[in-house]
Amino acid sequence: MAEENGTPTRSAPATPGTPGGPLFSANRVDSLSYERSDRKTMPRCKCFPVGDPALGSTHSCFTDIPTPDVSLTRKVPAYIVAQVSASICASFALKGVFHPYLSGGVTVPSVSHGQAFALEFIITFNLLFVVTAVATDTRAVGELAGIAVGATVMLNILIAGPSSGGSMNPVRTLGPAVAAGNYRALWVYLVAPTLGAVAGAGVYTLVKLREDEVEPSRPVRSFRR
Repeated sequence: MAEENGTPTRSAPATPGTPGGPLFSANRVDSLSYERSDRKTMPRCKCFPVGDPALGSTHSCFTDIPTPDVSLTRKVPAYIVAQVSASICASFALKGVFHPYLSGGVTVPSVSHGQAFALEFIITFNLLFVVTAVATDTRAVGELAGIAVGATVMLNILIAGPSSGGSMNPVRTLGPAVAAGNYRALWVYLVAPTLGAVAGAGVYTLVKLREDEVEPSRPVRSFRR
């Protein structure tokens, strides 16, 4: 009758569990399914995006998440504490599992301290130069970031692994040193990678072209399309 009068009929959505109905409800978290164009129309809130037409909009907040008010000066110490704690715990776990065949995976140089310092500085410089390039430069192809960083780590280990161990991270050496009680040349692995990381990130920031110095990039930068 409603169709004859010109007004379309609107049936109620089938409930889960009924014959012909959906197996689950329509409320689903689709934080990975929406496209880039939809991200701009998403409500700016700290929540899980939910696609459910019954809620009145295609993108709604399933639950609000309070935004933590954490400044950069408080984030950096938190990262340092987390990495140091995790490194020490992992090193003691390895020591307990593989004892007495492995003493925690301690890194010690097989060359002089000066040579180990230079190697760790150079390879960490290379790593952070590449990481800064693919992480901060919007012209970089995002899908290739993992390949670029992984290839840099592999080359650094092949070059410096037999000589200095290829640490590239102060915490990578600090945790095993604490677990094994071997602090030989520890200062090399604390100072050289730190200086190399700061230098690598700083140099790329200095040499990176500004947006007005390059030609407009293509609208599609993905190798998958």
